[in-house]
Amino acid sequence: MVTKQIIQIEDEVDKFLYNKLDENIPRYKYIYHMNLVYIDYVITNQLWFSQVEKHLVYSLSYNTFLAYKKLKEEDITDFNFDHSLYLVCFEHLIFGMEYSMLCEVFPAIRSNKARIYINEEAKKITVQQDNLPRGQYEFFSKYIMKKSLSYTLQMTAGMLEKKPLEEAAWKLTKGYLSFWNENMMHDDFEPYSRQDWGGVSLFFTSAAMRRFMSLYREDFNLNKIGSDKVMVVLSPYGRDRLLEYTISQDKEMVDKVLNDLIYKPIGNGLFPKSHLSDSPVICTKDGHLLLNPLVLLSNDSSETMLLNNLRKNDKARYLRIKDKLKERVIPLIEHLIKLKYPEAIVITNFNLPIPKKKNQKRELDILIVDNDSGFVLYIEVKHFFNPNSYSEIKSLDNQFSDALTKAPDQLYAIQENWELIKQRYSVQTEIKLLKAIILSHNYLGKDVEINTEIPIVNTTNFYESLANSSTVEELYQSNKEIDYVYTSLPIIRKPIDFNFAGYTFNLELEIIDPIFEMEYLKSYRQIVFNNIDLDERAVFRSIEEHAQALLEKLQGNNYRE
Repeated sequence: MVTKQIIQIEDEVDKFLYNKLDENIPRYKYIYHMNLVYIDYVITNQLWFSQVEKHLVYSLSYNTFLAYKKLKEEDITDFNFDHSLYLVCFEHLIFGMEYSMLCEVFPAIRSNKARIYINEEAKKITVQQDNLPRGQYEFFSKYIMKKSLSYTLQMTAGMLEKKPLEEAAWKLTKGYLSFWNENMMHDDFEPYSRQDWGGVSLFFTSAAMRRFMSLYREDFNLNKIGSDKVMVVLSPYGRDRLLEYTISQDKEMVDKVLNDLIYKPIGNGLFPKSHLSDSPVICTKDGHLLLNPLVLLSNDSSETMLLNNLRKNDKARYLRIKDKLKERVIPLIEHLIKLKYPEAIVITNFNLPIPKKKNQKRELDILIVDNDSGFVLYIEVKHFFNPNSYSEIKSLDNQFSDALTKAPDQLYAIQENWELIKQRYSVQTEIKLLKAIILSHNYLGKDVEINTEIPIVNTTNFYESLANSSTVEELYQSNKEIDYVYTSLPIIRKPIDFNFAGYTFNLELEIIDPIFEMEYLKSYRQIVFNNIDLDERAVFRSIEEHAQALLEKLQGNNYRE
């Protein structure tokens, strides 16, 4: 139950860092020094691509938001190092990290997903969060994505160690784009995005990779490469020259892309809705552009970054591009199924009458019919973004719950309309067994039930299951097992204490059992190494080419393992 006392404590927490911020500090000088502190702290403490990193990125983003809210914009940005300001920023980075943890706690309390115990005399607050059905899965999927990206970049950098820096950085950039595997079909995106391929976003990614290579070659020793050299800073003159790095040479397009990448302080009151990971470039009043490569490289692909940004800034463009991504994955799966199971019939993007509801139709995504066995598999495709806040997680979890609720009705519609399906699509078998899968781009839910018959899987796991399965029924069973595997992972909770806003908070930090982690990573490093291909094609002319290459790669990796 949320009491007035809890509301008052939350209000004090929300105002704490804003009140600490000295309004006399120049805005961009503060933001610049916050980034220097971030780079030093993350690299020195080996937190890049770690699970704690999300709280540090939030801290940097939140402090940037507060700078726009409270600090005056200076006419000329001073990039000279200020030791006193650096110490202030260090303190604020830590406070921001702690605030990030509290931002997960209070919404959980309001949603009755956590219990709070208040010792008024000692001003000590203890919070215990519930174990959510898919909490372990969500935690581990993020963990493994970070580990995979970290290992991929470091192993690739090691392979390129004897190459000239520019050549190595370019190959590393190509490997990074290939890792996310989203830059495949240019017509998935709006015209300006196609023209930007090889342009503005790639310019910043390549700049970040040059710094990664330099850090790698110096064993990430910041005494040899200062944090100021790690930052990407473009002068107004350098900004004007961005046009030279685009295919289109269209200034209007370049400005549009750049505008999408530039951070904007969106949010009501002191709670930000914008996030640096979605729009990582800071633009000063005198025209300088600032980019922290650690933030850029710890993010998802540039396409997902763009979608997350548009979702908050331009809903119409977001929905248009999101639909195109969904439209792409459906034919990709269709071609993969046809390649893997030539005798199967694949039906996509079709409508069926709703039983007992006259003139009403139900839209369905993918139906796979195994003519030999009579096994029928329905796949409901979702393209969920990666949530950054508790409210976003709650919203997506509700959508997953709705999808699970609707799935039996979809299967019922298929069952009742089977004669119609046979006539329309030349299906010759009767249904022996009918099952369903919910397929999500990446996020798989947190507070969502684990349905024993309807698994929720991401595209990566689905593709891997496809490569390992001999029949359509095996494909279903393989995906079904994933829920059981991940929910049994040894995730433990470690107590953490800190002082914030005059209170001592006692929280729990989720970590993977260290012994399990050590054993798991021994084999996982080899899996990542097997996946690295410096000559891999990153772009294909058709969905068919993409599907063929993807299946060959997946089956080749399985053979090497």
